[in-house]
Amino acid sequence: MTVFIRSVLVVIAAASLAACALFPGAHDRAMRRTQAYRVGYADGCAAANAAGTRYRHGPVRNAHAFRSNQLYRAGWNTGYSACRGGIEAPGSDPQHPFNEPSPGH
Repeated sequence: MTVFIRSVLVVIAAASLAACALFPGAHDRAMRRTQAYRVGYADGCAAANAAGTRYRHGPVRNAHAFRSNQLYRAGWNTGYSACRGGIEAPGSDPQHPFNEPSPGH
């Protein structure tokens, strides 16, 4: 019986943690409404969509705001991650996008 109760408690705890991750709280929603977060998100998304982007040296980022403004930095990181577009192909180098291996070689 105790194994069953422990299993139920583990499932309830996992579901609770998953709900926290899926449904942001009031603080997160308020943060996402700020101008700094929105600008950072837009810049991060633009950086992710630019060809040959490297994570720390993207073409679109306000360096001063990224260093000094936590909301801008959070928005930029979230926008970059959300708009990145997937995983790189095996053997490709994002710094040199045209140096991909030839098919069959």
